[in-house]
Amino acid sequence: ESEGSGEILDEGMFSVLLSVKLPIVSTSKCNSSNSFSGNITTNMICAGSSTGGKDACKGDSGGPLVCDGRVYGLVSWGNGCGDSRFPGVYTAVSRNLKSGEKGIVNCFNVIS
Repeated sequence: ESEGSGEILDEGMFSVLLSVKLPIVSTSKCNSSNSFSGNITTNMICAGSSTGGKDACKGDSGGPLVCDGRVYGLVSWGNGCGDSRFPGVYTAVSRNLKSGEKGIVNCFNVIS
């Protein structure tokens, strides 16, 4: 889950803290030629909906990516907001999220 108070799909800022549930996207998928083309490193985590529309956006940078009650990443950057081809990119703050766990869906980001 991701948390923040930034823009919602490039539509403007919000004054209340929101959150969205996001699946973790594998590094290999995030690095594919259809996405970030090899720019994702081992210090990054990708998370976003395969159908789009759910993502951190402008103003959410630094917000936590929480999985099973633990912070695994911080909102870092992306390509637009909510684009299914470009999941949000998070700075990994914990090495405990192993590649085998990349399919977990109980993560969230508090967004605004």
